Formats: sequence, structure tokens, C-alpha cells
Amino acid sequence: MSKLGLSRQGVGAWALAVLTLLHGLNLSAAQQADPVASLLQALTEKRSGDVQRATARLRRSKDDATLARLCSALRKGDPQVRAGVAKALGDIGAPQSVPALIAALEDPEPPVRLAAARALGDLDDPAAVQPLIAVLMDPEAAVRSRAIRVLGRLRDPLATEHLIPLVKDADGEIPYRAAWALRKIGDPRAAGAFVESIVRGHCDHCTGAGYALAELGGWAVEPLLAGLARATPEMRRRLIDTLGMSSDARAAEALLAMLDDPDPAEAKCARKALIRSGGWPSRPHEPFIAALVTGGPKARRYAAWHLRGYKDAQVVDSLLMALSDVDAEVRANAAASLGRLEDRRAQLPLLVALKDTEPDVRYYAAKGLGELGDAGGVEGLVAALRDAEARVRRAAAEALGELRDARAADPIAAALDDQAPSVRRAAALALGKLRDPRGLKPLLGLLRDETWHVRWVAAKALAELKDRRAVDGVLAALDDEELQVRCDAAKALGETRDPRVVEPLLKLLHGQPSELRRAAAAALGATGDPRVVRPLVVLLDDTDGPAVWGAATGLRRLGWPALQHVVARLKDKDDRTRYRVAVNLGRIAHPSTAGALVAALGDESRNVRHAALGALAEIRSPEAVVAVAAALKDASPRVREGAAKALGKMGSREGVEPLIAALGDESPGVRADAASALGKLGDTRAVDPLLNAAKDPEARVRAGAALALGALGAPEAVEWALAAIRDTDASVRAAGALVLGRMQDSRAAEPLLAALGDREPTARSQAAWALGQLQDARAIGSLAKALADPDHRVRRAAVGALRHLKGGTKPPR
Repeated sequence: MSKLGLSRQGVGAWALAVLTLLHGLNLSAAQQADPVASLLQALTEKRSGDVQRATARLRRSKDDATLARLCSALRKGDPQVRAGVAKALGDIGAPQSVPALIAALEDPEPPVRLAAARALGDLDDPAAVQPLIAVLMDPEAAVRSRAIRVLGRLRDPLATEHLIPLVKDADGEIPYRAAWALRKIGDPRAAGAFVESIVRGHCDHCTGAGYALAELGGWAVEPLLAGLARATPEMRRRLIDTLGMSSDARAAEALLAMLDDPDPAEAKCARKALIRSGGWPSRPHEPFIAALVTGGPKARRYAAWHLRGYKDAQVVDSLLMALSDVDAEVRANAAASLGRLEDRRAQLPLLVALKDTEPDVRYYAAKGLGELGDAGGVEGLVAALRDAEARVRRAAAEALGELRDARAADPIAAALDDQAPSVRRAAALALGKLRDPRGLKPLLGLLRDETWHVRWVAAKALAELKDRRAVDGVLAALDDEELQVRCDAAKALGETRDPRVVEPLLKLLHGQPSELRRAAAAALGATGDPRVVRPLVVLLDDTDGPAVWGAATGLRRLGWPALQHVVARLKDKDDRTRYRVAVNLGRIAHPSTAGALVAALGDESRNVRHAALGALAEIRSPEAVVAVAAALKDASPRVREGAAKALGKMGSREGVEPLIAALGDESPGVRADAASALGKLGDTRAVDPLLNAAKDPEARVRAGAALALGALGAPEAVEWALAAIRDTDASVRAAGALVLGRMQDSRAAEPLLAALGDREPTARSQAAWALGQLQDARAIGSLAKALADPDHRVRRAAVGALRHLKGGTKPPR
């Protein structure tokens, strides 16, 4: 041993380490043979790492017999071990464990009940809703709190009436959790509870109460208005903020009245609420028109600003009158709104407003004249370029750029020497829009401006001029410290089509930021120089996505002389290369490549043929329709599906007959895609064939035909959909309900109400959605009953439909 350099003590330590390692290996082998025993032992000995490893093994296997043993361990043994088993079952995520976890909710030990509730939340099984509702009476607050959180995650309206009373619970945490869960569920019956949550000051812990009330729409207005009468000042402000989220006219009237409240804090809160909500065009405009006439100063100011969202003759008349209001802010807001509404009657009043004593009014009048787009405003705006206020001069320059009148070129060029950078920037942008050569020299001088965003806009403007005399000055801008300036300088150089710019732009294709590489590649295409073809073709194989798109853009601009080099690679021996080329030709989307892509439809690789179809769909060449239609007879179902989709995207009526024939394809996928494509083409010749396809033995084909008939808007679609909601397949019945909801035919109300009793939850949930689209008040009672449906999807759809019926958030399909 001395030769090895080990003492007796060292040998002993070494042997002990080996024995320990062997013991660990034996233990691991035993654990590997029985992961349940391994988990239970690790839980007993509180070895968290081994617990995680054993749980991971069980998650991968999910063997029924093993899970049954694990579930049985929930009923006996140490409480901490049973709690650990419950947590592990939640982590494993096996639906078979739901009954055992539900039973564990009645365990005498609180830790076990708590862990079981948490695990049921991880499993997301609707079967746990009723048992969790029972747990809301648990003596332990922590268990009740966990049950509430899980019910919120499950989003089942069945829990609503049990959660509402908990908002007033004496326990400090329970009200917050209950309000959170109710918001997740989104049931209209909870409106009062959300208001109570805010009134009682719980919103600091449940900030979503206001958003929940907004989602409930008209259902929330009365409880909110009632809550204002009994809330503290702080809570009143929170309720006011929530009222601002509503699109209901009653909410708007109340908030407008508050703008002139003697309490400045409350008035400020009402204004913030109105501004934050927006609400066009769902919010009615009548309250704002009334406020513009009878309201206080603050109400008139806000109303004048808000009415910009409504293109209505009555609104325009009200705003024209408001231009004479004694309050300057009302006049300014009215001028801004009139510009947005683009009504020609406003031109003369806005020209008069350009001479208002208040700068704000003059500023918005100038902007409004630009938005009107009438050349009659040019002289007044040119005069405004000499206004004492920089922002008015800026607005005038911007407006003249929008009008694009050559009479303004010299005055705008003079504005490039303005002391204010914002005015110089606006003038440069306006000169670019005018595309007047008189702006060349002033814009070149602006490339040396001390303000970078002025240089940037000057480069953009020079790109619009496309003048070769700008080359020397713009080349220097390629070294600008700002990336945006360099990118637009590259674009400007390309637009000159000067041979001198090619080499500097080629250098930017490598070792530069993605945005600059993309700009340089696109600019090289604009030059039309043959030297750039090969570098751009090579760039198509680059791994930098923006650079590849830039190359595609550049090659598209170069046209067929360059693209023939790309097309030649469609004959490469490697099918992966041919596939990439076809995909890139779809990005380029140049009509000249259609012929080569049509030829690629005969490629031996189905992936290449499929990619060629995708590219032809992007090009949408009428000459390719026949070839794409012929691909509906390809040997590969995937290619035939691609052909059907391509014909739908190409939008040519020539594809109608081939697609009608494809409704008889042996592949259900092809038949379904053909039906969908016919719906996009909008040709009524497809109605009768689609009605026949609606009788297809394959459900997805019948469903696709239903959706296509709905897209065509054919009257027969309603008749068929009324019959489809009695189909033997649930997906077809659901599609029928969807069509009825889209068509919004009043005849659909009774059949859809009956469909709420369908045996399949998919059809019931779609019927609930469709009833929300019909806006028929007769559906409210039935939808309210659907809140207790056994299936959580139906209950959620019913909640959405009820919200939509009362002006809340439009529910998703």
C-alpha cells in the first residue's frame, strides 16, 4: 500500500466510499424497478431530489397499474406522505387520478386536502368542479383559498353563485381570491360582487375587478352606479375608472357629468376614465353631442375630442358649431376632430381657425386641413409656415406634404432653415412627398444636420426624389452613426440607379446589422445593375432572415434577367435545394417565374411540387391557374390539398369547376380543402355542389361545405344550416350553428335555442355563441340556464354570449 502512497486510514476511507457507491447503485436499481416505492420512500425520508426524479419517471410512463397503486397510497399512511402523493399525482397529470384526488378532498388532514385541491387544479378536469364547491365550506381557510383558486382556473359558471357570497367573507384572503376567481369565470351574475370587491377596498389585491366589469358590458352599469352612492371617496374613484371601460350610454352620461364636478380629484378621475376607454365605434355618440351643447366646459372639451371617432353628419354639424365656442380648448379639440372626419364642409371654418388667437387652435386647424386633403387650403397653410409658434409651423409643413401641391415647394424648402428641428424634419418629409427637384440641394445640406432624426428624414426624402445628383452626398451618409440613417441612405442610393453606388452597397451585404443588410440588398435590386445578381442569389441561402427577404425584394425588382439564375436552381440534383428555391420564389412572387414553377409541378419530389404550388399561390398568375388545377389530380394527397388551397388563394373563377370536381376526390382532406377554397372564390356556381358536399360521409367535408356556404352568403346556406344542426355528427351540427350565427338570420333563433339541448357539448357551445351574434333578447333566459351546463365549454360560451348581448366584449368563435 505504501507503493500507492496510501496510509491505513486512507485505505479505510477509500473502501468506505466504494461500499457507499455500491449501496447507492443497488438502491437506484431497486428504485428503477419500482418507482412508486421509490417515491413513497423519498417522501418518507423527505429527499426532495429523489421525489422529483421518481415523479418524472411516473410522468413518462403513466402506467394504469402503477397509478392505481399510487392512488391507493392516498388513503393510508403518514399525512405528509399522502400530501406528497397528491402533489405528485398533480405533477404527473394523469386523468385516471381525478377520482382518487376528489376523494382526498374529504381527508381528515388539512395538508392532504390542500394538496389534493392543488393537484386537481393542475389536472384541469371539469369533473372536479362540484367537489371543489363543497370544499368552499372547509374549516381551514388555506384549503378554502386553494379551492377558490382552482375554481377560477377551471372557469366554470357553475361555481359563480357559491363564490359570490365569499366576496364578503370575514377571512382577509378569501374575498380577494373569490373576486379573482369570479373574474376568471366572467359570469354576468357576478357584477354586483365585483362592485362589492371594489367598494370594500379589495381591489388592491384583485386589480382585475374593473376589467371583469368592463367585460360584462351593460350588465355592470347599474351595480356600478349604485356602488357610487355608498363608496368612500377613494373607492368612488376606482368605480369611476371602471365606468370608463363601459360602452354603455348610461356610463358615458354619468362620466361626462362628473367632468365638471366641484371635487377636482373626482373630475380628474372621470376624465382619465373616459380617455382611457376610447370605445369607438361601440360607444353611442348621442351623449357626447348633448354634452357639447349643454355640458360644462370640461364636458364640452372632452366631447369635442371624443366625437372624432364618428363619421356622422350630425356629429360634423355639432363640431362646426363648437369652433365658435368661448373655450379655446373646445375649439382646438373641435378642429382636430373635424380633420379626422374628413368632411369638406370643414375647410373654410378651419382656414378661419388658422388665424385664431390661441396656438392650440391654429395647430389643430393646420393638421385638420392636411387631413381634409383639399388643395384649397394651400395658401392658408403656406402663410402658417411663418407662424410664431414652432408647432404650428410644423403642422403646416406636414399638412402641405399631405396635399402634395407643387405651389408649396419653395416655401417648404425655405422652412428647412427653420430654427426648430421638428420644423426642419417636417419640411424635409414634405419635400420628399412632393418629389420636386427643387428640394434636392436643400435636402443634401440637411444630411449634415446636428439632429439625427432630421438627417434620417432627409435620407428618406432623397430616396423619393430618385435623383443621381444626390449620390456623392448620400454616400457620405452610409457612415452615419445612426443605423436608421444608414438604412435610408442605402435605399436613397438604390433609387438613383447610378452605377457608382453598386460597390458601396455590395460591401454592406456582409458584416453589418440585419436591417442594413436587408436595406442594402433591396437597394441593389433597385439599381438594375447586372453585377448585383450573383451576390443576391447567394444571399438567398443566408441564415439571416431579414437579409434573405431583402435579397428576395432586390431580385424581384431586377426582374427576369436576374431571376433566371434563381429559376435555374430548380433543376438542381438535390431535392432539398429545389425545395428551398421554390419557397424563395414564393417570397419573391414575380410573375416571370410562374412558368418555371409550373414546370416544377412535375418534379419527382412531392415536397418540391407542394412548395411550387405555394409559390404560385403567392404570385397569383392567371396563366398558372390551369396548371394548378391540373395538380388536383396529382398522385400525392398532400399535393392535391396544396392545389386546392392555392386555387382558393389565387381567387380566379377559372378554378371553380376543377374545385367542384375535387369535391369528389377520394381523399377527405382534399374534398374539405376544395370546399373551403370554393367558399373563398365567392362564385355562386359552387352553391349546389357544396350543398351536395354537405351530405358527404366524412364529417370534416360536411363541416367545410357548411362554412363555405356561409362564406358565400347564399340564401340556401341558411336552409342547409337549419338542417345541419340536426346532423348525426357533432362537428357538422357545430358548423351549422356557426353559419347561422354568421348569417344572423332571425329564423335561426328557435332552432339554436333548441340546439342548446344538443347531446354533444361542441354543438351546444357553438349554438350559445351563435345566439350571442343574433342579438335576440329571447335568448337571455336560455343562455342563463346554460350557465349550469354540465360541460365547461358550453358554460363559457354562454357567458360570452350574454356579455355580447349586453354590449360587452365580443366572444370568440
